[in-house]
Amino acid sequence: MWQHGAMRGPEVLVAGALLILCRSHATAQNVDWMAMRALTGRHMTGIAYDLHRERLVVFSGNQAPNVVPPETWELLGDTWQQLRPAIAPSARWGHAMVYDVAARRTLLFGGMAATPLADTWHWDGAEWRLLTPALSPSPRLGHVMAHDPIRQRTVLFGGESGAGGSADTFEWDGTNWLGLAPAVSPRSRAVAGLVYDPQRARCILFGGASSIWGAGIVYLNDTWEWDGTAWTQRTPTTRPPVRGYQAMTHDPVSQRTVVLAGFNGTRLSDAWLWDGTNWTSTTFPIARPRRSSAALEFETARSRLVLFGGVDENGLPEDTWARNGGAWSRIAPTTEPPSQREGAAMAGGLGAPIVMFGGSNDLGNLAETWEWRGVAWQLLAPTNRPTARVGAAMARDPTRNRTVLFGGAGLGLLTDTWEWNGQNWSPVATPVSPTPRLGHALALDLPASRVLLFGGSVLGFPPRELADTWTFDGSTWQQLAPATSPAPRSSHAMASDYARGQIVLFGGAAGATILGDTHEWDGSTWHRMTSPIAPPATIRHAMAFDGGRHRVVLWGGSGQSTTTWEWDGITWAPAATTIAPWFRQGHAMAFDDQHQRVVMFGGLSTPLGTWVLGPRSRAAASDSGLGCAGSAGVPVLTSSEPWLGNAEFALDLLSARPASPGLLALGLPANVPLPGGCVVLVAPADVQFVLTNAAGFASLRYAVAANPAFRGTQFTAQAAVLDPAGAGGGFALTAARTLRIGD
Repeated sequence: MWQHGAMRGPEVLVAGALLILCRSHATAQNVDWMAMRALTGRHMTGIAYDLHRERLVVFSGNQAPNVVPPETWELLGDTWQQLRPAIAPSARWGHAMVYDVAARRTLLFGGMAATPLADTWHWDGAEWRLLTPALSPSPRLGHVMAHDPIRQRTVLFGGESGAGGSADTFEWDGTNWLGLAPAVSPRSRAVAGLVYDPQRARCILFGGASSIWGAGIVYLNDTWEWDGTAWTQRTPTTRPPVRGYQAMTHDPVSQRTVVLAGFNGTRLSDAWLWDGTNWTSTTFPIARPRRSSAALEFETARSRLVLFGGVDENGLPEDTWARNGGAWSRIAPTTEPPSQREGAAMAGGLGAPIVMFGGSNDLGNLAETWEWRGVAWQLLAPTNRPTARVGAAMARDPTRNRTVLFGGAGLGLLTDTWEWNGQNWSPVATPVSPTPRLGHALALDLPASRVLLFGGSVLGFPPRELADTWTFDGSTWQQLAPATSPAPRSSHAMASDYARGQIVLFGGAAGATILGDTHEWDGSTWHRMTSPIAPPATIRHAMAFDGGRHRVVLWGGSGQSTTTWEWDGITWAPAATTIAPWFRQGHAMAFDDQHQRVVMFGGLSTPLGTWVLGPRSRAAASDSGLGCAGSAGVPVLTSSEPWLGNAEFALDLLSARPASPGLLALGLPANVPLPGGCVVLVAPADVQFVLTNAAGFASLRYAVAANPAFRGTQFTAQAAVLDPAGAGGGFALTAARTLRIGD
């Protein structure tokens, strides 16, 4: 179940006792939607490197037209972990974050929600805390901050309040903001770059824009230095072109300030280095380098530059890149997830992984083949494939171990048939074929071991909907003449109910009429079904059969509904889910029988990403009980969440006595009194030694196996630190950390 590496943790964590106790504490969960874990693409986010805990911190950001929720993420190794503190700043973008070395906290100021903000927050790795300084800068976004560890000051410059950029300079002294009035100052600006250069003990300011909004924006390329007293403009012989929204940080290994990409009316893809005297052009060889508003930091523990996100002409890249002296390499995720698309075809289950093909986005029609691996998509590279298309349909045929694709629209309407064998696509030449079409639906007729096609539309003025029923047995298409049939339609959805041997059809469009009728195919004819309640009439929705619960699931469509509907063969009923994806249409769904989840991807909506519907087993971590104080107060045990496949699950000990040995125990809940009113809250099944650093911090990291059998298991963790002033008989104790393995 668990593995963890040296000094981040032992090689194997109790393969016997803890496994048994976890299984014994597995809990049944109801069904719900879950967004698959990913640090989604964003720009104008806040990023900082926590020097003492050795990890990058990211908070919120912009996914125009939406603001990212108030999410806190940390990069552990090469894995982004989402943390869920009880209190957090409001969702925002255009804020600034730096690590305050003296306070051992990440400092956040300002940003944009509905209006510009002026709040100041600290993050210590366990909780966000709103600070209440006597004086604060005015509300703003697009400002820049840098921390001067020698003077123990955080410098803030510029920003935008809605009336153009500002030119004020503030410093944070750990308690209050101090407004400064230097004799000379850079001109007003926003979205510039500001970093601290430790070799020259100066803050370096470069570039920016006169404003974020409005006409007549002036982009800048001037270089300034702040020494704590005065601003000094530098006059290098070479300098980068004008820009704002650049990624900028200091690389202490090369002793250079790094500027990457940016925007000056056109998105840039160049890279520049500042040595204190002059700027030098360098290379920036990553995928999609032409981006702006990306986040860049230097990760000291791994001696590497890390770049995340931003925005480019294709949207919001969901990638993280690192450079350790040599080439840039992609680290999280290691492969690009599918781009936003609508009208893709998807099928799977019945012993085969889900496969997705085609679709359309702003770049045109697509010809990509993707496979769902349970936690992420993998782009495949078959030697043969269908042409790019949108509006095709697919169905899985388990009898022949093939997935069938038909039709769609590419360069005109298509009438070709293709089969996927798990490794490659093959065209199937049939003597007879349905007419070219798009917006049709395919589903498996399991009792007859054949694929069924119904409806669709052909182009024309106006387009013409179809009401024909066809079957495909692997070599021949045959048109059927059922006694009854649904009305002509397109953009409907079908799903095969394997348990009852029926195919279910719902909705679609007949001209300007949106339909809300339900039909079932019994192997020989169609039957109109009635239900006391039903989903609203809709088009471009998606349906899939949940093989674990024996329900047909319907979601989304043109009505912008976020209700999940389920058909049991007799009635439609809303599913009792507590979470809903953003409404969308033109998406695709299929059932992942290995992980017992309905998988949904794509469509028209923002944000998108991959969602799964299945047993409600979200991984969780929460505190219980009370800790026991030592010389540094009550130590804190915090963690990310133990989700299946988490290669970098971390248990972090904070605010403990510096440079002190301790123990971290995992096991069942307990309640064992100690002297001084302290309580041991765990019956250990596994105990590991830790040693706190100079900041009173220690961490153990574990790899959680991607085994669905562990879903829902629970256990408890607690740490004790040797501390002569500890109330627990020479120990200070944390509260317990209650953990549940899940998705």
